[in-house]
Amino acid sequence: MKKIITTLLIHSIIAVKIFAQTPQTLISGSVVDNKRDPVEAATISLMKSADSSLFKISIADKAGKFSFQDIPFGSYFINVSAINYAKLNSNLFDLNGTSLVKDIDAIVLQEEAKSLSTVTVTQKNH
Repeated sequence: MKKIITTLLIHSIIAVKIFAQTPQTLISGSVVDNKRDPVEAATISLMKSADSSLFKISIADKAGKFSFQDIPFGSYFINVSAINYAKLNSNLFDLNGTSLVKDIDAIVLQEEAKSLSTVTVTQKNH
């Protein structure tokens, strides 16, 4: 019985030490248009730079702000898309032991130029 209690106690101490050493990382930023107005509901994708794979997704709030918490150390970039705006990729950045918090400069989206194909207007006479 003592062996079981001792084993459980040791495992509990190890788990607490591992949990206490987990770094609290944060990536945050905002999305605005070329007039510096917030772009609400933009899709922000956190991508791994090694293989451009998707790691996590967030949606910009009414103020255009977004954040990702508890991200493992590594190299990343942000991909932003929104209706009526051109997609945009941020520069690469690293999260590591010396850089646990990354505040991304405001991401400025450019409106996508939309052109209509030929429009024909006809009139019906009664």
